[in-house]
Amino acid sequence: MKLDRRTVLKQMAVIAAGAALVPGCMNSRPSSAGLFGSLQISVEQEQAFRALAEAIIPGAMETGATSFMARIVKDCMMPSDQAAFLKGLDSMMQYAVDKGIDFNTPDPTKLQSVLADLENEKDQLPELYNFYAGGRQLAIRAYTSTEYYLTQVNPYKMIPGKFKGCVKLTA
Repeated sequence: MKLDRRTVLKQMAVIAAGAALVPGCMNSRPSSAGLFGSLQISVEQEQAFRALAEAIIPGAMETGATSFMARIVKDCMMPSDQAAFLKGLDSMMQYAVDKGIDFNTPDPTKLQSVLADLENEKDQLPELYNFYAGGRQLAIRAYTSTEYYLTQVNPYKMIPGKFKGCVKLTA
């Protein structure tokens, strides 16, 4: 078989196109991955996570704060911290279920009252309160980083206000 330059270039182009196309066709993650992607989390845990975020910051789901929180847990935490987070989430779910919360149809006001009870019982349940406090900080950080917050609630200004050098002081 005689190879000329034209044939070799055609074959190389086909091989390069195939090599570029194949990884995009492969589905490395199942479609039901949800918020947490590759992190092993049940549907009930994800529902509880969303409900807790919504109870801490009303409007967290609409602004995308829950996605930010999940990404921080998934991408920025060490595996041991992720395991501790999931253990704390399970403990929080059990605590809320004991107080009468159903995470399939959560009532935000009832869940807020459960979280207020937890704040009152923080001395009796220190590990659970530490999870709640960390989750609350994460929710606040997520919400204050959203586009909605930075444009509507507290507009971010790239350049601060004008400098007024000579201002008369009144005594």
